[in-house]
This record gives sequence, structure tokens and C-alpha cells, in this order.
Amino acid sequence: MDEQARKTKARVDNLNVQITVKEKAKATIKEVDAMGHSLPLVPGVHFTEAEAAKLKSLAKKGVGIDKRADEYKEKIAALDTKIISLNSQITSLKQDVSSIARDRDTWKANYERLWAEVKGFIHAIRRAPQRLMAFINEHLPNTQNKNREELR
Repeated sequence: MDEQARKTKARVDNLNVQITVKEKAKATIKEVDAMGHSLPLVPGVHFTEAEAAKLKSLAKKGVGIDKRADEYKEKIAALDTKIISLNSQITSLKQDVSSIARDRDTWKANYERLWAEVKGFIHAIRRAPQRLMAFINEHLPNTQNKNREELR
């Protein structure tokens, strides 16, 4: 099933659920409207028309609240799923950061080790480049000296 068909099916299923919920709510409201005939709910207890109307109004609001509660439950479930996904992403990103920090520390240690090895040579080049070249030419075998002079 391709992506578009899957999305369309999911949307149709969602609409069917909404229609079912609305039909149940209408049926419940019709039942509430049908209430309030002259029969007492409890022997000896009677309601005035105003009390019966208020009771019906409150019952209708209760039906609406139940419907909204179901919608909120669905939203909460969707948000819970999203939270799980985001927590998974956070865990993955934390692992990436840890890996990057280890790599950074390794490169920094290598840099510091190499700098310690060559800093004397760099300082010598900056202070007295001719004296350093003379020292190198004096202490290296002739074959390497020729190669060095050719590079100049």
C-alpha cells in the first residue's frame, strides 16, 4: 500500500470514529430530551418544569464533556507517543555528543603532544632561521643536504 493510500485510509477511519461518537452523543441527547415526564424518579420526589429543564441541560453538558474527554484521551495518547519518540531522539543525540566530545579530547591530546614535540623547532625557526639551516646542513649527511638545497 503506498503512502497516499495509507494516509487516505487513516483519515477515513478517523472520520468514521468521529461519526460514531457524534451519533452516540445525539442518541444520548435524544434520551435526555425524552426524560422528564410526570413519573417521579424516586417515589415521593417530584421536579418542577424548571428543575427538569435544568437537569436536562446539565445532562446534555455531561454528554458533551464525555465526548471532549474522549478527544482529549486521543490527544494525550498521541502526545505520549510523540514524547517517547522525542526521548529516543534525545538519547541518540546525547550519545552523539558524547562521541564527539571523546573525539575532540583525542584530537586535543594529539595536538598538545605534537605541539610539545615541535615547539622548540618552531621557536628556533622564528628566532634564527639562518643558524638553524646551517646547523641542519652541518649535521645531516650530504645526500640530504643536496635535496634540501634543491628545495630552496
